[in-house]
Parts: sequence; C-alpha cells; structure tokens
Amino acid sequence: MENAYQDTKRSWLIACACAWNFFWLTIVNRSAGVMFICYQREFNINRQDASWAFSLMDTVSSFTVILCSILYRYVDTRPISAMGVLLVAFGFLLCCLVYHVTVVTIVLGVVVGLGQGMMYFSNAIIINQYFLKNRVSGNGIYFAGGTLGSFFIPPVLFRIVNWCGLRYTFLILGGLACNGWAASILLKSPLTMMKEKQRAKEKALESARVPAPEEIRSMPRPPPPYEEAATMNGSATKGPFPLVAASMNTATPQEETYAMEESDLIERLYRVVNQFKFLLKPIYSMIILSGIAFSFSFVIFPVTAVDFVEEKEYSHSTSALILTTFSIGDISGRLLIGSISDRRYLERDTMMSCIYLVWALGWTLFPLCKTFEQLVPASVLLGFGIGCGTPLYTVLLADYLGVETMPLTFGVYRMILGIVSLARPYCIGYFRDHLRSYSTLYFSLSGYAFLISLLWAVHALITRIKSRSFELRNPTNAGSGKTSSLQVPATSPFTSPNVPAASK
Repeated sequence: MENAYQDTKRSWLIACACAWNFFWLTIVNRSAGVMFICYQREFNINRQDASWAFSLMDTVSSFTVILCSILYRYVDTRPISAMGVLLVAFGFLLCCLVYHVTVVTIVLGVVVGLGQGMMYFSNAIIINQYFLKNRVSGNGIYFAGGTLGSFFIPPVLFRIVNWCGLRYTFLILGGLACNGWAASILLKSPLTMMKEKQRAKEKALESARVPAPEEIRSMPRPPPPYEEAATMNGSATKGPFPLVAASMNTATPQEETYAMEESDLIERLYRVVNQFKFLLKPIYSMIILSGIAFSFSFVIFPVTAVDFVEEKEYSHSTSALILTTFSIGDISGRLLIGSISDRRYLERDTMMSCIYLVWALGWTLFPLCKTFEQLVPASVLLGFGIGCGTPLYTVLLADYLGVETMPLTFGVYRMILGIVSLARPYCIGYFRDHLRSYSTLYFSLSGYAFLISLLWAVHALITRIKSRSFELRNPTNAGSGKTSSLQVPATSPFTSPNVPAASK
C-alpha cells in the first residue's frame, strides 16, 4: 500500500510535533550535569550512586521500546505517546511527594524511564513513516527538540534548584512535562489512517452495490413453515418429522490429528523465528555497536562534563555553560546532517565513518584542554559529532531492514542498548571514584569511537569495490557503444540483500 502521507506538508508538522514532545519530556536528561551535582549534594551520596538514577532512566526506556513494539500491534502510536507524557509527569510528581533518595532513584529510573521509552518508540516509528526522501532531515528536526532545551534549561534549572530546592524542582518539571500532551494528539500513524480509509471505502462500496440478478436467483430460499402428522411408535404426532442424525464416519485418526497439530506448531514457530532473522545480518550488528557508542557518550558527557569543569576550579554556574556550548554543536550537527544525507552528497556508510572520526577527535581533545576557553570549542566539536550521528540510527534501521519491520528491529536495538547501559554507573564510579580521573574515561570513549569509524570505513570500501566490479563486468550494447541501462545495485557482506548498499 502506497503511503500518501510521506514527504508532505503534514510530514514537517509531525517532525515539529515530535521535536516539541522530545523537548518537554527530556528536560532532566539534557540538564543531567546540573541535576547530577544537585542530586549528589542533596542526598550526600557518591558519584556512582548519584549516576544510577540517570543511567537507570535510559536503561528502562530502552527496555520499554521492546514492550511498545508488542503493544503497537494492538494500539496506535498516538495513545502510546500520550501515555508516555502522563507517566513522565506522574513520575516527577511522585518524586516530590515521596522525597527519599531510594524512592527518587527508582521513580526517576523506572516511571520516568518508562514514559520516555514510550515517547522514543512512538516518535521513532512515526517520523520514519512520514518521511522517505527527507528522512534524515525529518529525524534531525525531531532530535533537535531535545537539544534546544540545553541552550537555556541547565542555567535556569540551577537557579530554580537554588530558589525552591530540589524537591519542588521535581514538581515544576512534572508540570512542564505535561506540555508534551499537545504534540501527542497529532502523532497518529499514517499506516493506521490509510487502513481506516481503505476499510471505510470498501464498506461504502459494499453497501452501495446492487446485487446482480444471478446472485438474487442463487440466494437460498427459506423453507415454508408446514405441519403434518407424523407417526412414531404407532401414535400420531402433529408437527414436523423428527430429524435423525445420520451416522457418518468423520472421525480423524489420532495419528493424523497429532501430525496436523505438530505441523501447525512448527509453522507458527517458524513464523516467529523468521521475524528475528535480522539478528543474523552483519549490518544490524554494526548499527548496534554504533548505538552503544552513542548511548555511552550521550549520557556520560552531560552527566560528567559539569563535574569535570568544576574540577578545574570554575564556579557551578560557569561549569553548567559547557552543556550549552555542547548543545550548539549538537543542534548544528542534527540539522546539517539531513541536508548532506538526503541529497546524497555522501553515502550512509561513508558519513558514519566520518562522523565517528570527528567523535573520536572530540573525545581526545576535551580532556586535554586546560582552560574554559579551550573547553568551549572542544565541546562544540564533540557535540557536532554526536549531533550528526543522532538522527542516523533509526534511518539506518529503516533503510537497511525496512520500515515495516522497524517496530521489532528498533525495539530489539533499544533493548540491547539498555542491557549494555547498565554498565555506565560502574564506569563513571570506577574512573572517577577509584582512578580519580574523567580523562581516562574520555580517552576510552575516543578509542571506541575510532574503532567504529574504521568498521564503517571497511564497510564503505567493500561496498564501493563490489559496485565498481559490477560496472566493469556490465556488458555494453552491441553496435551502440552505450552502457546497458539495466543496473543491479551492489551489496556488501554487511548489507541486507533487499537494500542497496550504495544508492546512486
């Protein structure tokens, strides 16, 4: 069924609605550096324990996505998104009402994480259903919504905490999260709308159709009611003749019944297992490894950057500005990458390799800076690299594995990231509380990003070699001297056979 809603004016409205939703529901994530310090000082806990709330929030949201992929079979994206807004708002309200370090950690991690996971799922699914040619640009606008909050929310949130305390700050955050409800009303899946239109059209045609004379003549006529005497056991009885069931040998042998049941069971198991065949594709492993780098970097930097700058003897308000400078590069990357990718100036794999190279460079330079003036451009560079990569993960899933399978592929992708992200608090605690150094943590992330850059470079190289080999083997038309117009897109060993590895 052709999607008539793709790349229309409504598509851009949906992208803005997703950005609006993302902005209000992730304020605490984008201000994690400020909240991390306030949380640690308020409850007098170490950095590892303080980071659990934010890491658990991301982990639970990742697990929620796989649950939403099952729920999506029965419920549309609009109620899923609306329920996510309510859960986030209720979670912040509960943190204010039951103000204890254990309760706040669990509620922030579980309840707020559950609501954010519903928002992530519904936004990711619907944004890729509404866009095809401009898919990266649409994702860039959507993800830019969260980045906008980092421009002014961290300093403002720091003033709010100083003014009314951390407890009532949660109450304010709950009220702000309710603003996301307005956008959730618009987030109805285009596939659902097309199915509803198709059913309404079929119903109207069926009701308006006049039956043909042959159909009228072939309609069974009801038997006329009649009564006549029937004799049973020598006595006359008035009424219809009693019907006696004929003895028919319709029983299926037991062995054949068992064979049919076993065949049906095997067929059902095959259909279930066949849905997860994408796990065997190397390109899916590449996307997951890339997502792990994003998951660690996108959480670790906002959580630790303010503390890292404070170690250089800068004030808390000045240190919080590092999140704003990071967001400048972040939103620039998110908006710029769409125009580069959608216009095919660079292929997806080449772009991913370049992005992670910039990423690795940013992680290397940031801990080497000594002054705040040096930290600013380094944070902008790192934010630019992370921002460029942010819109591409769901796009890669949609391009290589298909939009139809995306509820499942995206759900498993987020679930795996959620499992891996459980190690984040231990990483932060180990490098800061035991090794007394964030620099080693940043250098480790730089090395991992450089490794991912090499993997995507190898993927791009193999794809180009195969594409070039096909062009050399492509015969020319006899007598015309022109290249044959039939061209089959080359695929790499990493790529799904249904998706061209290099779009021309």
